Amino acid sequence: MICQALSRIKIRGHDGVVHEIPPGEIFTPLYPEKIAPLVESGKVKIVSPSEERKRNLDACMSATIVSIRDEIIRGGKWRPFPETHAVEREIEKIQKDIFEGKGKLIDFREACERWEKAGCK
Repeated sequence: MICQALSRIKIRGHDGVVHEIPPGEIFTPLYPEKIAPLVESGKVKIVSPSEERKRNLDACMSATIVSIRDEIIRGGKWRPFPETHAVEREIEKIQKDIFEGKGKLIDFREACERWEKAGCK
C-alpha cells in the first residue's frame, strides 16, 4: 500500500520513533491496518500504483529537461526556430504516450536532445 500525506501527520516507525510526514510526501505505512483512521479523517490518501508510476515518470522527464536546460545555459546560446517548435510538439506527444504506457523514456530523451540541437545551431 502506498499513501500520500494530505496534511502534516505523525506515525510511529518500526524503530518505535515517531516520524513527522509533511503534506504531499509519499510513504509506505509499516502498519497498513492503522492507516484507515487517517484516510477517513482526510489526512492521508491511498495512492494507486498508476498515480505513483505517473509521478515517477514525470520526475524522470523533468530531470531530463532540467539537464538539457543546464547544458543550454552552459553553452550560452539558444534561439527558438520553427524546428524547435516542431520538436516541442513532438516532446508533448511523447510525454502523453509515456503516461498512457505507449512511449519510452529514451524516446523522450532523444527528442529533448533534438530540441537542444535545433535551438543551439
